[in-house]
Amino acid sequence: MNRLKVCTVVLCMSSAFGCASSPSVQSTADAGSDTTITSVAALEAQVEAKLPVVASQFSSTAPTSADPIYVILDKYLTDNPEFYGITLAVDPSRAPAGLAPYSYRTATGLAHKDLSKVAGYDFTNQDWYAKPKAAGAASWSAPYFDTGGGDINMVTYSLPVVSGGSFLGILTTDLGIDGRPAK
Repeated sequence: MNRLKVCTVVLCMSSAFGCASSPSVQSTADAGSDTTITSVAALEAQVEAKLPVVASQFSSTAPTSADPIYVILDKYLTDNPEFYGITLAVDPSRAPAGLAPYSYRTATGLAHKDLSKVAGYDFTNQDWYAKPKAAGAASWSAPYFDTGGGDINMVTYSLPVVSGGSFLGILTTDLGIDGRPAK
Protein backbone atom coordinates (compact mmCIF):
# COMPACT_ATOMS: atom_id res chain seq x y z
CA MET A 1 0.00 0.00 0.00
CA ASN A 2 1.24 3.47 -0.80
CA ARG A 3 2.04 5.19 2.50
CA LEU A 4 1.86 8.65 0.92
CA LYS A 5 -1.74 8.05 -0.13
CA VAL A 6 -2.66 6.78 3.33
CA CYS A 7 -0.98 9.75 4.97
CA THR A 8 -2.73 12.20 2.64
CA VAL A 9 -6.18 10.80 3.24
CA VAL A 10 -5.82 10.61 6.97
CA LEU A 11 -4.67 14.22 6.99
CA CYS A 12 -7.72 15.16 4.94
CA MET A 13 -9.90 13.14 7.28
CA SER A 14 -8.44 15.18 10.11
CA SER A 15 -10.12 18.27 8.66
CA ALA A 16 -13.44 16.54 9.33
CA PHE A 17 -12.43 16.51 12.99
CA GLY A 18 -11.69 20.24 12.96
CA CYS A 19 -8.00 19.98 12.17
CA ALA A 20 -6.66 22.07 9.33
CA SER A 21 -4.49 20.51 6.68
CA SER A 22 -2.00 22.48 4.65
CA PRO A 23 -3.10 23.75 1.20
CA SER A 24 -0.51 21.54 -0.51
CA VAL A 25 -1.78 18.44 1.31
CA GLN A 26 -5.38 19.35 0.50
CA SER A 27 -4.68 19.88 -3.21
CA THR A 28 -2.77 16.59 -3.36
CA ALA A 29 -5.70 14.83 -1.75
CA ASP A 30 -8.21 16.51 -4.06
CA ALA A 31 -6.28 15.33 -7.10
CA GLY A 32 -6.49 11.66 -6.11
CA SER A 33 -9.27 11.55 -3.55
CA ASP A 34 -11.16 8.55 -4.95
CA THR A 35 -8.07 6.35 -4.84
CA THR A 36 -6.85 7.58 -1.48
CA ILE A 37 -10.24 7.33 0.23
CA THR A 38 -10.50 3.75 -0.95
CA SER A 39 -6.99 3.11 0.40
CA VAL A 40 -7.84 4.52 3.84
CA ALA A 41 -11.11 2.62 3.99
CA ALA A 42 -9.23 -0.55 3.10
CA LEU A 43 -6.56 0.16 5.71
CA GLU A 44 -9.17 0.82 8.40
CA ALA A 45 -10.96 -2.39 7.43
CA GLN A 46 -7.67 -4.30 7.78
CA VAL A 47 -7.11 -2.91 11.27
CA GLU A 48 -10.69 -3.66 12.31
CA ALA A 49 -10.41 -7.23 11.02
CA LYS A 50 -6.92 -8.04 12.31
CA LEU A 51 -6.91 -6.53 15.80
CA PRO A 52 -9.64 -8.87 17.17
CA VAL A 53 -7.47 -11.83 16.11
CA VAL A 54 -4.65 -10.45 18.25
CA ALA A 55 -7.10 -9.79 21.12
CA SER A 56 -8.23 -13.42 21.04
CA GLN A 57 -4.70 -14.44 22.09
CA PHE A 58 -5.29 -12.68 25.42
CA SER A 59 -8.91 -13.70 26.03
CA SER A 60 -8.30 -16.97 27.84
CA THR A 61 -5.05 -16.20 29.67
CA ALA A 62 -4.29 -12.74 30.98
CA PRO A 63 -0.64 -11.76 30.47
CA THR A 64 1.47 -11.11 33.54
CA SER A 65 4.67 -9.74 31.99
CA ALA A 66 5.67 -7.64 28.99
CA ASP A 67 8.04 -10.02 27.18
CA PRO A 68 5.47 -12.52 25.85
CA ILE A 69 3.22 -9.61 24.89
CA TYR A 70 6.00 -7.97 22.87
CA VAL A 71 6.42 -11.19 20.87
CA ILE A 72 2.76 -10.98 19.78
CA LEU A 73 2.85 -7.20 19.19
CA ASP A 74 6.06 -7.37 17.14
CA LYS A 75 4.68 -10.14 14.93
CA TYR A 76 1.57 -8.02 14.26
CA LEU A 77 3.68 -5.06 13.18
CA THR A 78 6.02 -7.22 11.13
CA ASP A 79 3.04 -8.74 9.33
CA ASN A 80 1.45 -5.28 8.82
CA PRO A 81 4.16 -2.82 7.76
CA GLU A 82 1.63 -0.05 7.10
CA PHE A 83 0.69 0.09 10.83
CA TYR A 84 2.80 2.33 13.09
CA GLY A 85 2.28 0.89 16.57
CA ILE A 86 0.33 -1.41 18.86
CA THR A 87 -0.15 -1.63 22.61
CA LEU A 88 -1.95 -3.80 25.11
CA ALA A 89 -2.71 -1.41 27.97
CA VAL A 90 -3.71 -3.67 30.85
CA ASP A 91 -6.17 -2.16 33.32
CA PRO A 92 -4.46 -1.20 36.60
CA SER A 93 -6.93 -3.42 38.49
CA ARG A 94 -5.43 -6.41 36.63
CA ALA A 95 -1.80 -5.29 36.80
CA PRO A 96 -1.28 -3.05 39.85
CA ALA A 97 2.45 -2.66 39.11
CA GLY A 98 1.58 -1.38 35.62
CA LEU A 99 1.65 -3.19 32.29
CA ALA A 100 1.17 -1.43 28.96
CA PRO A 101 3.73 -2.74 26.48
CA TYR A 102 3.91 -0.62 23.31
CA SER A 103 5.66 -1.74 20.14
CA TYR A 104 6.21 0.90 17.46
CA ARG A 105 8.29 1.73 14.42
CA THR A 106 11.41 3.84 14.28
CA ALA A 107 13.71 4.56 11.34
CA THR A 108 15.88 1.63 12.46
CA GLY A 109 13.20 -0.97 13.21
CA LEU A 110 10.77 -1.83 15.98
CA ALA A 111 11.14 -0.32 19.43
CA HIS A 112 9.47 -0.97 22.79
CA LYS A 113 8.33 1.05 25.75
CA ASP A 114 5.96 0.29 28.58
CA LEU A 115 3.45 3.15 28.62
CA SER A 116 2.71 2.48 32.30
CA LYS A 117 6.32 3.43 33.08
CA VAL A 118 6.55 6.65 31.04
CA ALA A 119 6.84 9.62 33.41
CA GLY A 120 3.82 11.92 33.21
CA TYR A 121 1.91 9.61 30.84
CA ASP A 122 -1.20 8.15 32.45
CA PHE A 123 -2.62 5.91 29.75
CA THR A 124 -5.88 5.45 31.66
CA ASN A 125 -6.66 9.14 31.05
CA GLN A 126 -5.88 9.03 27.32
CA ASP A 127 -8.92 9.14 25.01
CA TRP A 128 -7.72 6.02 23.18
CA TYR A 129 -8.07 4.12 26.48
CA ALA A 130 -10.81 5.87 28.46
CA LYS A 131 -13.47 6.24 25.76
CA PRO A 132 -13.61 2.62 24.51
CA LYS A 133 -13.37 1.33 28.09
CA ALA A 134 -16.38 3.46 29.12
CA ALA A 135 -18.35 2.55 25.98
CA GLY A 136 -17.39 -1.12 26.05
CA ALA A 137 -16.89 -0.94 22.30
CA ALA A 138 -14.11 -0.46 19.77
CA SER A 139 -13.58 3.00 18.32
CA TRP A 140 -11.30 5.19 16.24
CA SER A 141 -9.76 8.29 17.81
CA ALA A 142 -9.67 11.73 16.29
CA PRO A 143 -6.19 12.67 15.02
CA TYR A 144 -3.82 13.69 17.83
CA PHE A 145 -0.14 14.05 18.70
CA ASP A 146 0.78 11.28 21.14
CA THR A 147 3.26 12.93 23.51
CA GLY A 148 5.00 10.27 25.58
CA GLY A 149 3.68 7.34 23.56
CA GLY A 150 4.44 7.19 19.86
CA ASP A 151 5.48 10.86 19.80
CA ILE A 152 3.94 11.40 16.35
CA ASN A 153 0.65 12.55 14.87
CA MET A 154 -1.62 9.53 14.67
CA VAL A 155 -5.07 8.04 14.80
CA THR A 156 -5.72 5.03 17.01
CA TYR A 157 -8.15 2.15 16.79
CA SER A 158 -8.91 0.87 20.30
CA LEU A 159 -10.49 -2.45 21.16
CA PRO A 160 -11.58 -3.46 24.69
CA VAL A 161 -10.23 -6.90 25.63
CA VAL A 162 -12.01 -9.27 28.02
CA SER A 163 -10.12 -12.14 29.67
CA GLY A 164 -11.60 -14.65 32.08
CA GLY A 165 -14.96 -12.88 31.88
CA SER A 166 -13.72 -9.46 32.99
CA PHE A 167 -12.18 -6.38 31.42
CA LEU A 168 -8.45 -6.87 30.80
CA GLY A 169 -7.52 -3.67 29.01
CA ILE A 170 -7.39 -1.91 25.67
CA LEU A 171 -5.58 -3.22 22.60
CA THR A 172 -4.73 -0.59 19.98
CA THR A 173 -3.38 -0.07 16.51
CA ASP A 174 -1.84 3.30 15.68
CA LEU A 175 -1.67 4.69 12.15
CA GLY A 176 0.83 7.50 11.64
CA ILE A 177 -0.44 10.56 9.81
CA ASP A 178 2.85 12.37 9.28
CA GLY A 179 4.52 10.08 6.80
CA ARG A 180 5.13 7.20 9.20
CA PRO A 181 5.81 4.34 9.36
CA ALA A 182 9.36 5.04 8.25
CA LYS A 183 11.39 2.15 6.92
